[in-house]
Amino acid sequence: MIMSLSVNKPVISPQVNDQVKTQVAEANSGKVTQENELKLAGETRSVRLAETPLKAEDVGKGRMPSQTYFTNVLARINDALSSLFSILNSVKEKVLPQDNTKTVDSVKETMLPQDKAKAAMAQNEAILAFVSGNEDILKEVGFLRLSGGFGEINELKKSARTEGFEGTGPHALGSTFKQNIRDNLSEEDAESISKMVDAMVASRGRDKLDLPALDKMPKIAQDAIMLGKQVAAYSDVNKMDANNLGIVLGPNFSDDPANLSRTPQYNDFFAKMIAS
Repeated sequence: MIMSLSVNKPVISPQVNDQVKTQVAEANSGKVTQENELKLAGETRSVRLAETPLKAEDVGKGRMPSQTYFTNVLARINDALSSLFSILNSVKEKVLPQDNTKTVDSVKETMLPQDKAKAAMAQNEAILAFVSGNEDILKEVGFLRLSGGFGEINELKKSARTEGFEGTGPHALGSTFKQNIRDNLSEEDAESISKMVDAMVASRGRDKLDLPALDKMPKIAQDAIMLGKQVAAYSDVNKMDANNLGIVLGPNFSDDPANLSRTPQYNDFFAKMIAS
C-alpha cells in the first residue's frame, strides 16, 4: 500500500504579515525598532523603542534634514578656505617686501585740476617730441584719426608719463594726445581760439584769410598744429592731409561742442593753420 503525505505551505495570518511588512519598512528606513511588553501601574502596556541610525551626526539629534546637512558642510568648507587664505596672506606679508609707495592712480588723484592740466600738456609736448622725425609713426595710415587700444590710452592718461613711449602703439599716442586736449582745455584758451576762428570766418571772401601767427596761439593749440604739419608731410602714405587733420583736431578745441554749427568752422580753421 502506497501512502502519500501532503505537505501544506504554512499559512501566515494577515496580522503577522502586516507586522513583517512594518519591520521591513523600518529596517529600510535606517531605524531599528523593538517592541516590548511592560507592566506599568499594574497594567500591561506595549512599548516601542527606536534606535537612532548611526548616520546621524550626533547622538540624540536623530536624522538631520538633507538641506541642513549640506548647509553645514558648505559652511565648514567656507571656514576652511577662509582660514587657508588668512594663513597665506600672513605668510605673504612676512616673506614678501612691502611696497609703501603710492600707486600712480592715487598720486594723480591728489593733484589739483591745474596740476593735472600741466601734467597733460607736458605729456603732449613729450608725445610731440617723440613723434617728430619718427617716420614709422608719421607714415602710419590714419595716425591721429584711428583710435588706439583703451588699455594703453588709459595707462598713458593715468600715469601722465613723459617718457618710455617705445613699444606704445602709435594710435594710442595719437588718441591720448587728442584726449589730453579735450580734458584739459582751459576756458581762457578756448575763448582765445574761438575768437581766432570767428576772425577767420569773417575774413572769408577777402583776398587773404585772417589767420593768426602760430606763436600767438595758446601753447596747447601750437603743439597740435605742429604735430599736424608733420603728419601732413606724409599724407601720400598715411592718407592724412590737412583737411583730414583739421577734422580730427578741430572739434577738440571747441568752446561749445554741443553747437554743431561751429564744428565745420573749427575744422576749417585748423586745416588752414596746418596747411599754412
